[in-house]
Amino acid sequence: MIKTITKTLSIHNLMKTITDNIVNRVKIAVDELQNYSFTEFQKRLPSFINRNLGYSLLNHIFTRQAGITIKNYFNHTKRERANELLNYYHLNAKEAAYQLGYLRPWRIGVNRNM
Repeated sequence: MIKTITKTLSIHNLMKTITDNIVNRVKIAVDELQNYSFTEFQKRLPSFINRNLGYSLLNHIFTRQAGITIKNYFNHTKRERANELLNYYHLNAKEAAYQLGYLRPWRIGVNRNM
């Protein structure tokens, strides 16, 4: 009975470590691949993480652990970076949009007062 409980706890700890690692790697990927469109990011993410997991499974794991979908996290991070470029580096909207990989700057939705 105690062996079974210990084994179950070990498996649980291992799974937690793996999922935490995946979440951290997704966050790093978002930072590294921020200049891509979300569609392109979505294609590159599985190979960036070096796991044989599809985007759907990665999104499921990330959402369960982080409480936010990868797409929402990606967009949130991109908005934060846009705010930084606009407010700290004093770039205009067009310059900030190009820095973030947008070819059409009017597609960027940033609240300068955030």
